Amino acid sequence: MKILIIDDDANVTRAIQRTMREHEIVLATDPTAALQQIADAALTLPFELVLCDARMPTMTGFQVLAALRSHREPPVFVLMSGDDALIDTVDGADAFLVKPFKSADLRAAIARIRAAKAAARTMRIPYVAA
Repeated sequence: MKILIIDDDANVTRAIQRTMREHEIVLATDPTAALQQIADAALTLPFELVLCDARMPTMTGFQVLAALRSHREPPVFVLMSGDDALIDTVDGADAFLVKPFKSADLRAAIARIRAAKAAARTMRIPYVAA
């Protein structure tokens, strides 16, 4: 899986990178540059997952999320924050993780998202005879 981690805290990005070492990880500290990386990658090998900090100096995670939702096929988006009060304000993210979180929490969130997306793709529509 190709994962983009957007966070201005290098300790957080390195910790997630160690946790997810079996995946292709791209790190970004600047959200504007990260959005350009996502756009560029969409033509070749798109990101499947974006982990993004909610509060950064130049752009919030909410603004990154809004920009991604305009894409034809946006990647799975997980918002991260040290402020659990933000949970109630999150709309449109696939998951929300409160920092610091354990690697098991991250893996469980990804598994839940993948299962939900797989179920949505294979949803059966009942046949109704005319």
